[in-house]
Amino acid sequence: MDKRLLRLLVRSLEGPLKKRDRHRLDRALSESEELRRARDEIEAMRRDLASGAADSFRPGFAGRVLAGLEAADNEDGRQMLFYAGFQKVFWRFTLAALFILAVLISYNLAHSELLPANELLYASDQTVGEFLNLPIF
Repeated sequence: MDKRLLRLLVRSLEGPLKKRDRHRLDRALSESEELRRARDEIEAMRRDLASGAADSFRPGFAGRVLAGLEAADNEDGRQMLFYAGFQKVFWRFTLAALFILAVLISYNLAHSELLPANELLYASDQTVGEFLNLPIF
């Protein structure tokens, strides 16, 4: 089936077509059984969706959604809602991760030869001299 004709068929179901496109679609529908079957399937799906949409949510759903959208009308409001939800959900995970990270760093510093404890706060004489020679002293 030609994709252009299928797109034309979908457009015809969404709204009116130009005279030339309508004539082309009618001619293709009269010639192609496959295109007629596609039209019938699309129309059936549209009917099923239209009839089932009203029954699929509890009463007041649309009002609740619209109220939520109106409450978060501006961009700052939406960002604040996003960040508040993000912080609420991940606050405990963040604290646990920071604690584990601090423990791992402390363990590494205590048991590693890469940074001995006597060199942790070491400053050479040259560094101290450079600080003392700054114009603010």
